[in-house]
Parts: sequence; structure tokens; C-alpha cells
Amino acid sequence: MFHDMFAVPPLPNALFEPGWWDRMADDTNRSVFSPEAAILTVLFFGVFIAVIVVVYFVNIDFRKKDLTPPSWITNTREILKIFNTALRQRSKMRVSFQREDRGAPSTDGSLVEFSPKGLILELTSIKSLNVHWIDKVVECDFRLRPEADSERQVFYNFTVKILDISKTPEDFVRIRTAPPSHLEQEQKRATLRIEPPQSLIRECSLWRRETVRAHGRADDPETWGDPFLDLETAEPDEITVADISGGGMRLDLKADIVKKTQAAFDSGGGFYLALSLVNPDTGGPLRFLLNAKLQNVYSSKETPGLRSFGLLFAGYGESAPEPPHLVVWKAAGAGGVRDLDDWVFSRHLDLYRSKGIE
Repeated sequence: MFHDMFAVPPLPNALFEPGWWDRMADDTNRSVFSPEAAILTVLFFGVFIAVIVVVYFVNIDFRKKDLTPPSWITNTREILKIFNTALRQRSKMRVSFQREDRGAPSTDGSLVEFSPKGLILELTSIKSLNVHWIDKVVECDFRLRPEADSERQVFYNFTVKILDISKTPEDFVRIRTAPPSHLEQEQKRATLRIEPPQSLIRECSLWRRETVRAHGRADDPETWGDPFLDLETAEPDEITVADISGGGMRLDLKADIVKKTQAAFDSGGGFYLALSLVNPDTGGPLRFLLNAKLQNVYSSKETPGLRSFGLLFAGYGESAPEPPHLVVWKAAGAGGVRDLDDWVFSRHLDLYRSKGIE
């Protein structure tokens, strides 16, 4: 009896043979196992589950595409191609430790080697190793010309983790980093920096902030005395405004002028800066009084004796309502000094349009 209860009815010689639908309906009504019904049930739920899985992963893929900013370059082959161009053009890279360590300085570096496994960067202005850098995340930015005969420049930014640090036989510090997950293509006004023609620089004078406060008044430029660095009195090409943005500038000083001013830069503290620029839009000069601090110092391997000083603009002076020869100091915004940023942006457009590039 028990054998008869659990016995499986004999299967037909071929599934889905003529009359299978009626037979399957009869088996289902009699609560008898039907192989055709079992197969159809498995196929139905299998297709249903497969559709859900496909829709799920397609939806994730679309969400990833939607979440990826259009300025990001994520293709590994394209990233390596960009690094190859940067290596060929000897593009300098700004390496900043500020993302994780606000007290650490930025420095200039050069790309020595790259591969899908990572990058090797040589830090040109750092002389001593710091093992605490290992596992730190640094932010790097650089620019290059996509076409060798073009003046158009593209700015890139990326973040990587430092994996190792070493020194070369020539005593240069090198860091080995992980490969970047993506490059961010930038052309933002807040970070836009140009190399201005020197004919547009009318005045560039620096005073030590401590000296001004000791012998004069910060709000009265007439009491500042003689600057320790003055473009007007320097020999030709001794002082060069290498680049400038709304938030800072880089000065290149030759060996002779470095000897005269090194003590002032080494003393630390901040500076007051008088900067006068030619404004082609109005035909007249545009003058700024700036409160600056030294951000970085580095030397050039290509030009021995040349030193570069990066200045960050922390504030700017505006004419006081009364008396007008005094100034009121204000803090610079996130994009730097707005009027200077406008001048830089306008000159950026002029330089590109002169080459027929929009």
C-alpha cells in the first residue's frame, strides 16, 4: 500500500508529445506529478529571476555612469596616454599633502615613471626623507598641451596614496604611489593660473610684514619704507612673475637677487605685496595691495641658482573711506582676490584668442 502511495506514474516516452496539455491539466487536477508542469514552472521562475538579475545590474551600471562626473577620466588606457604626454612634455606636478595634513607644505615634482601599477614622482625641492608620508594620500595637479604646437593647456588633478619613499644617487627624493583611479580634468576659475607676459607687470614689490609692523603701520603704505624686493630697481630678468592666479603667484629669482633677499624669505612670517598690472580692457594700470604668505620654495635643476617662491594671497587692501591714503584689510575668498581673478581670467582668454583658440 505504501509503495503504491508514493509511486511516481510512469513518464511518457517523450515529453510534450501530442496531447501533453490535456494530460498535464488532468494530472494537476488529480494532484499527480506532471513533468511538463514541473519544467514549465522551473522555466518560468528561472526566466523571472534572470530578468530581475539583469535589470539589477543594468540599473547599477547606469547609476555608476550617472554618478561619474563628466570631467572624470576613468579609462586606464587613456590615463596612461595622458601620463605619457606629461612625461614627454616634462610637465611639472604640484604635490600637496594638505588633504590629510594641513600643516604639511606643497611642493613641485616631476613624473619619472608610470605604469598600471603606479607612479614614481621626484620631489625637486625636498631634501630629506619622511617615512611618515607612507600611506598618506596626496593631491597632485599638472597641466599639459594636448598638441605640441598649440598654446591650449589642459589641467588635470588626481589623488593617490604614497606606497614607498626613497632617494636617488643624486640625492633627490622620490615617492612611489598607487595608480590613480581617475583623473579630473579641470578648468576652473578658482584655480586658473596663467604665465603672464612680463610686459603686463608694471610693479611687484615686497615688504616683510614684521618689519612694517615694527616701524610703520599696516594700514598706511606710506610708512612701509623701502621694499626688500622691487621689480623696478632689479636688473633685467632678475625677477620674473612666473605665474599668477587670483589666489597666489610664483616668483622666479636669479642667483644674484636670491643672495640679497634670501634672509627675508628665510625669516618666515608674511609679506605685504604691491602689484600693478596693465589692464588692456581699460588701458590703465590695475593696482593691488596684498597680504601674502610664503607657501613653498623650490629650485630648478635646469637652471642652477634659480629659486622659485610660491606666495599665497591671504588678503587684500582697499582704500579706506577716510582718509583715502589708508587701507582696510580684508580676507581673500575661496577663489582668491576677486578683481585679480577677473584680470587673470581675461588675460587667459586674450592669450587663447590670440592663437585662434576659443
